[in-house]
Amino acid sequence: GGRLLTPWMELVVPFAINPRNLTVATNAMVSYHVDTAVRCRETVVEADVAGVAGAYHKALYQDRNLAKALEMCYLGCTRSMVVETRKRLDMGVMVVARHEKH
Repeated sequence: GGRLLTPWMELVVPFAINPRNLTVATNAMVSYHVDTAVRCRETVVEADVAGVAGAYHKALYQDRNLAKALEMCYLGCTRSMVVETRKRLDMGVMVVARHEKH
């Protein structure tokens, strides 16, 4: 299978492909950047998680439940994502989320 793909993949990636780096070449194709000519503006917003994470900060150090603490941080982030998305609805918004439910 890899032998059939190699000539085509060499047209896409900026290096020669051999059996030892076939996986690297495959990953390079997946992470290939495509310019769609759509103007984008990236905005990084620091979420205020103090309201939800405060109660679980204690649980994190007493119970050592990292998973529960992370879920609470994600809950705080989700709330901030909703607020920020609503502010920008008239501009068009794309939100990068953790998973489908997020």
